[in-house]
Amino acid sequence: MDIKGLTFFTTIVEEGNITAASKKLHIAQPALSNHLKLLEEELGAKLMHRGSRKMTLTDAGKILYRKAKHITELTESVHKEIADYNNGLAGTLKIGLTPIFDSTLLNGKLISFNKENPHIKYELYEGSTFDILELLFNGIIEVGIIRTPISTQGLDVLYCDMEPMIALYSLNYDLSNDTNSIVIKDLRDKPIIITRRLEKIFTSACLDIGFEPDIFCLNDYLPVNLLWAEAGLGIAIVPLSALNLVKDTNLKYKIINEPSLYTQNAIITVKDRYLSTVSKKFLDNFKL
Repeated sequence: MDIKGLTFFTTIVEEGNITAASKKLHIAQPALSNHLKLLEEELGAKLMHRGSRKMTLTDAGKILYRKAKHITELTESVHKEIADYNNGLAGTLKIGLTPIFDSTLLNGKLISFNKENPHIKYELYEGSTFDILELLFNGIIEVGIIRTPISTQGLDVLYCDMEPMIALYSLNYDLSNDTNSIVIKDLRDKPIIITRRLEKIFTSACLDIGFEPDIFCLNDYLPVNLLWAEAGLGIAIVPLSALNLVKDTNLKYKIINEPSLYTQNAIITVKDRYLSTVSKKFLDNFKL
């Protein structure tokens, strides 16, 4: 098992069959089939089911594909960084972002960093907090930007400003009062839309005052919350900065006046791991 073999394997998976993969790789079909066979023999497991038109992954194949994809991406990033260096560029900054990423960060620190360092290129990876942590520890990215709460074990963390959570809702729901805020009890018996990352702290806040929230939709991605709120299906509990992503002018919001629901972006790197000059410059920009 080497980089070439893993590249062959990921290409077969992504193309769906040996024929298409051999055309893309410019390798004869028998040779590519033999590579797959040798890989299965080496690992002692069947990796793919051979269908009449499309090949599908076995459970063992899914494990290998996930790891092989990371390895090949890491190899490609090394080549890109060396090419950048040879071309006299400053390098490539690889950042992982969660969907709850505060877009105001892009309009502030990141834009100013780009203006000061115009030759730096960017590779962005989006995923859940767990995806970002895996990419970070596997060396695919050097910097992750995620939202608290998080476990800081094995990480160096640079925290951004705290911000409150808001209740985002359509005209189907009435949270009107004379102020721009509400308290937790105002959400009793309301259908709640929230991400898994925030569900625990929200539920705890509700239980602390004596009721269990009606979690109508539990999901992993902030855009889902916004879409369901726009459709009038429930009340989305999101960070205040999510308003930057809202396009529906009919949506209203109230700040939830509850200190335990305040969260913040966290810029994370692996503790005691070497950082490229580009990444160090990026982190220094956020320390100012």
